[in-house]
Amino acid sequence: MAISKKIMDGRAAVEAYRAAHGGLYVGKSMLTASVAKSVIDAHPPIIDTLTKAIIALGFKSLDAFFAASKAADLADGIKYAERWK
Repeated sequence: MAISKKIMDGRAAVEAYRAAHGGLYVGKSMLTASVAKSVIDAHPPIIDTLTKAIIALGFKSLDAFFAASKAADLADGIKYAERWK
């Protein structure tokens, strides 16, 4: 069974979130109070972007997307842990 475009698009949105999240720490070797605050302040916009993308795909929440993604993997014979390690 092929995994749907909707699930694949959701996974792409999650990967974009992960890349943006990782980018928050680039070049910040010393986590000072001001750096920590800037990183904390940057989290809500990127999680909001992910949430909006997932909802636009028709899922009610991030949890609903991840449950559907897991179900698609299991239906395809892929153990959940293999994909999301």
